[in-house]
Amino acid sequence: RLIAGLDCGDTGSHIHFNKQRWQHQDEQLAAHLRGVAMVFQKANLFEHLTVAGNLQFAIKRQFQSRGLNLDTIIELCGISSLLKRRIHGLSGGEQQRVAIARALAYHPQLLLMDEPLSNLDSRSRTSLLGLLAALKPELDLPIVYVSHQRDELYQFADDVHLIDDGKIVEHGSVFDLSVNANSLLNQQQGSQNLWQGEIQQTADDGLSLVAIEPTLSLWLPTPPTTQQSLRISIPAAALSLSLSQPTDSSIINCLPATIRDIRTFKRSHCMVELSLGEQQTLLAIVTQRSTTALSLTVGMNVFAQIKGVNIVSL
Repeated sequence: RLIAGLDCGDTGSHIHFNKQRWQHQDEQLAAHLRGVAMVFQKANLFEHLTVAGNLQFAIKRQFQSRGLNLDTIIELCGISSLLKRRIHGLSGGEQQRVAIARALAYHPQLLLMDEPLSNLDSRSRTSLLGLLAALKPELDLPIVYVSHQRDELYQFADDVHLIDDGKIVEHGSVFDLSVNANSLLNQQQGSQNLWQGEIQQTADDGLSLVAIEPTLSLWLPTPPTTQQSLRISIPAAALSLSLSQPTDSSIINCLPATIRDIRTFKRSHCMVELSLGEQQTLLAIVTQRSTTALSLTVGMNVFAQIKGVNIVSL
């Protein structure tokens, strides 16, 4: 709300965007001059207008000429069948789709999204999250997205700023934080490694080979996407470690790795930080008993085994 200009910060606050001063101490640029579009938790659409009317409201007030044309926005947001309908007859998920389309039709220079999926049921939330992930590559503008859900960050964010009591306590690339054992993302929830890859091959048995690096690849269920580039999430608890490469295992992803760090995790478990390929990191959770039985130590070469069915494409 401060960035959008809906609230005024304390004296001494500074907000700058694209070399433009939006707030400097008690001087504040009016909200309508900032070129910001905001999508709230609740759609906040004009109920006396149709879906098309809501879109036209934004088009008449476009901040700049640069941006997606209306037909493209309608197609990307999947609302072509809703244009003549009134807002009160739409589901929560449909309303949020229209709210996102209206925000884009304004041609903003900055898009703010305040937990836009928090009031939706699981099915609508999954659908909208897929829409946002598909939209992002099409948009040539920065997005500030507020969320309490890690899966939304993993699917949508590039950079993450973790805020506690109004202060940024941690920030960095979403990929780097996901494989950082010290990150709050991993301390507050079950660790999930996030990698970026390119689909190299699709087999007839329903699996696809995804290259993370030139010498590092994984087999996983073929994702329902036509895009070659994708993000994958690997639960740290789904990994197992072996001192030698198994030859009679159903696990087809067996990656050579080096142990970089070992730390106690929840008393009976250990968090093992692995180094793979040229520059990849992977976190694995194993029991203290297994750590002792295998005499795992820092610097040891091991094999990380990952079941393909445990790898989730985002």
